[in-house]
Amino acid sequence: MNIGEKIKNLRLAEGLTQDELAKRADLTKGFISLLERDLQSPSLDTLELILNALDTSPAEFFAEMDVTLNPPANG
Repeated sequence: MNIGEKIKNLRLAEGLTQDELAKRADLTKGFISLLERDLQSPSLDTLELILNALDTSPAEFFAEMDVTLNPPANG
């Protein structure tokens, strides 16, 4: 699961619209839309604003994600 998909799933689980999340995080609805479609990546500060608005900690957010920091070398 990617960051945008995870944000969208959390937003929907909270019963929020993109506009409501944007207002809570002091961002624009357009920016939230871009994030959810993985057309924009959030800075760490912005991600923290969004997670706070979703009542989620960074640890909880990334705990269920399959994050590969060192992908295997090809060959």
